[in-house]
Amino acid sequence: MAQLKATTINGDVTLETGGKIVNSTDETLELIDTNIKLSGEVEATGSVTSSGKLTVSENRVLIRETTASDYSVLEFGNDSFALLGGFFAGGSTASGYGGAHAMNIINIQNAPLALGTGNGVRMTIGADGNITATGSITASGYKSGATTGQTTTATIVTDVRDNAGQMQKKTQLLTFTAGLLTAKGAETDWTDTTDI
Repeated sequence: MAQLKATTINGDVTLETGGKIVNSTDETLELIDTNIKLSGEVEATGSVTSSGKLTVSENRVLIRETTASDYSVLEFGNDSFALLGGFFAGGSTASGYGGAHAMNIINIQNAPLALGTGNGVRMTIGADGNITATGSITASGYKSGATTGQTTTATIVTDVRDNAGQMQKKTQLLTFTAGLLTAKGAETDWTDTTDI
């Protein structure tokens, strides 16, 4: 087998099925039945295209954009859109999506974004921004139940005015049950007052 050592290839490389490029440390770029298999470290500053499947085993894929205002992007398309959405990691001065240093999962088309477990959808963000969740939602610090808040009636000031030197106010009665607003009275007419 021929080997390429310390070789820079500036053009295209065509491999027939079963063909291999092997460097001096036996790291391999191999074409098997139109699939690309990478073992070892491969750095691409341009694009790597496969009409089949790209498999990376035993390590990770690093996508890094070093322009502060730009994004590191893992893009996805389908039969209708060349770009349907993707993962977008914001640079230190990025201003779009979630802003600087934000990790964004975005569907850029007018369609839902779904998250799931166990091969089922558990939460969907609709194209209109509405969120639908399946199952219970638990938030740290959130309290629920019938005895977690105050049960009381409170009078609040809804408006204030100066009527020819006389301070006047309008008020409204609010009723809370276990911390929840359960009743709201009608707003009063203007009444004279010396305090708010």
